[in-house]
Amino acid sequence: MRHITSTNSLFVSRLLSFLAIVTISAAMSCSTSSAQVLLTIDTSDVSNVVITATGSFAGQASSGKTANDGIDLLSFFSISQAGVTGQFLPNSSLQGGGTGVSYDDLAADNYSTGTPTYYLDANLYVDGTALGAGTIENFTTGSAAFTGTWTIDLGSLGISSAALPGNGASGAIISGDAHNPGVEIGRFTVTQTPEPTTASLALLGFAITGVVVLRQRRKAAKV
Repeated sequence: MRHITSTNSLFVSRLLSFLAIVTISAAMSCSTSSAQVLLTIDTSDVSNVVITATGSFAGQASSGKTANDGIDLLSFFSISQAGVTGQFLPNSSLQGGGTGVSYDDLAADNYSTGTPTYYLDANLYVDGTALGAGTIENFTTGSAAFTGTWTIDLGSLGISSAALPGNGASGAIISGDAHNPGVEIGRFTVTQTPEPTTASLALLGFAITGVVVLRQRRKAAKV
């Protein structure tokens, strides 16, 4: 019985140590990176790319750029998207710099790549003919840089899934665009929702592991 108790205690001890490491790692990750991540982007489906504001403050203040300038997601595309632009795209409540005006246009930009010309940056902005296009975006270190969300069908603009960043990718966000650039105000990170089959298999794996552990403990208790 002492051996059984010792085995169970060792198992519990190791489990608690593992959970503690996971918790500490998560806390450290949040404290070091979440404050500067202003947008998360789900690129799982090129026809439903979802950009979501995190509510975090800008890492550096920026003002003087209009909603028509918008922002640039630097090196967002992995393949040059010269000529790609989409005007008055639907499904947006994403707003930046406290303008109260939702972005409705997206274009491939060339701020970060120099010469030769590669259009790898994604410029999010308010169409110049839209009401509020001239409103100044004020990104501060004391208020949420962005609010809302935007679901975009990038496939309809001729962009392929191969041109999109993969899970875990990250990049800088600058105020303004290539013609009127500002400063880096924060970063974006890319997440991808696992396919239902993948998620189901993961849950099944956890369930099987739980059953095996439970049976082993019951067998040990009977000895």
